[in-house]
Amino acid sequence: MRFLNFPYQKIATRYKGYKIQTYIFGTGKEIVFAFPSFPHSGLYYIWFLSRYDLSKVKFITFDLPGWIGLSDNIFKTVPFSLGEFVEVAKLILAKHHVKKYSIVGYSFGGALAVKLASDQKEKIKNVALVSSVVNGVDVQKYRIGKLVNFLYGIRFSPLLKYYVERTYHKYKASLNKENLPRGYTTMYENMINRSSPRVLLTSIYTLFHTDWTCYFRNLKGLRILVANTLEEPLYFHKQAEHMRKVLKGCYSIAISGNHEDFVLKPKREVVKEVVNFLRGRLVK
Repeated sequence: MRFLNFPYQKIATRYKGYKIQTYIFGTGKEIVFAFPSFPHSGLYYIWFLSRYDLSKVKFITFDLPGWIGLSDNIFKTVPFSLGEFVEVAKLILAKHHVKKYSIVGYSFGGALAVKLASDQKEKIKNVALVSSVVNGVDVQKYRIGKLVNFLYGIRFSPLLKYYVERTYHKYKASLNKENLPRGYTTMYENMINRSSPRVLLTSIYTLFHTDWTCYFRNLKGLRILVANTLEEPLYFHKQAEHMRKVLKGCYSIAISGNHEDFVLKPKREVVKEVVNFLRGRLVK
C-alpha cells in the first residue's frame, strides 16, 4: 500500500483472540517502535514520517484497543489496565522477531514507552519521549486532571469523545490543504467513530492516577531524548523537568508550536532531529 511517496504495510496481529491493527513504515534495518499520543491511531505517524527517508529506518506502530483505529476493543471482556497496552506491544515486537530497537513515545504514549523500555531494557537502543507524561499523579493538580476526575466520577465518557471529534475537526481544514490522498480525512473520521468513549475516559483517568517514575529511573544508562513543544500546556513542561531531574544527562530539544503540531504539523528539521536520535545520531 502506498501513502504520499512511500509504501507501508498494514498487518493484523491476534491478541487474546482479538485483532490488533499494526503498521510498518519504511524498509530500513534500524527499527523504531512508536506509541501514538492519546487517543490517536498509529497510522497518523505516516504523515510525520513523510518528512524522512524511510529507506534508512523502519517504524512499527499499532492502533491501541479502544482508541481511534481499526483494532478490536479487547476491554469489552478484559479489565482495563495500561499494562495491557504494553503487553500488546510486546506481542507485536515478538511477532516481527525484533531483537533490538529504539522507542518513541509521544504524550500519553511516553508513559507506555517508558514501561516497555524498562521491561525490555536489554533490547533498547535509544528512547525519545516527546511531550510525555510519566508521573500522571502530578497532573491531577492542574485543570485537565481535575476535569478528567470529574468526568470519570460521573461516568460521562461521551463528552470526552465529543472533545476528540471537535479537536480533529479543528485540524481537518489544515490537513485537507496538504497533499493527502483522497478520502484520508474521511477514513480517519470513521476510525474515530470506532473508538470507545469508555476506554478513552478510562485511559486518561488511569494515566493521571499512575506514577511510572520508577520505570523511568530504570532507564539509566540508555540514551534518552526529552522533547517539548514551546506552546503546550504547563504540565507537559513540568513533566519534562521532572524527567530531567530524575535522570540527569538526558538530551533535550524544544519544538515550536503547540502540543498537537509535532505530528499533525511536522517540520522536516524536527522529524530529522528526532529520528536521527533514534537511529543513534547525535542531536545538536
